[in-house]
Amino acid sequence: MVYMRHAATVFRCDLAASVKALAAKVPVQIEPLSRDEHDILYDFLSKHVRKDIIDWRLGEGWMPMVGFYRNKPIGVSWYSTQPLYLASLGLYLNYGGGSGYIEGTMTDESLRGMGVAPAIRSQICAHLRELGCKQVFVCAGDDNEASHAVARRCGFEPYEAITLTRFLGLRHYERHLL
Repeated sequence: MVYMRHAATVFRCDLAASVKALAAKVPVQIEPLSRDEHDILYDFLSKHVRKDIIDWRLGEGWMPMVGFYRNKPIGVSWYSTQPLYLASLGLYLNYGGGSGYIEGTMTDESLRGMGVAPAIRSQICAHLRELGCKQVFVCAGDDNEASHAVARRCGFEPYEAITLTRFLGLRHYERHLL
């Protein structure tokens, strides 16, 4: 029996071009959280993400960029200059030095469609550019149309298609540049 586990698209944004700041439809204050503020993150994400996943990301050097509305967290996205581990594929994406990665974007359900995720991602791109990154990558499952739309709105373009097929416990990856 062949089992198609996952198909995803990797999007790339060239930071050599100007990074346009995107505004949300609500006044959002966007900032990275310091190590002392992670309790805010646990409270916000506890309905959607297990604490051990949050701890793993923090331990791997991922930083959360959080959007606040009326002093309450309403959106988060993780960023790093380290290779991106795609748990659903069991695969690391590593596009070399000078690359940044974005993972795990989430917006409060009541404010979806208000431009919060693109605003946070554009802020991350500006921050990664300041850190010396030349390009940023984000991966979205092919079944996640919202993530594809956010990537395109932020100036990301499809870069690579990845498909994982499992057969009798073996993994077979197909990777194609787009």
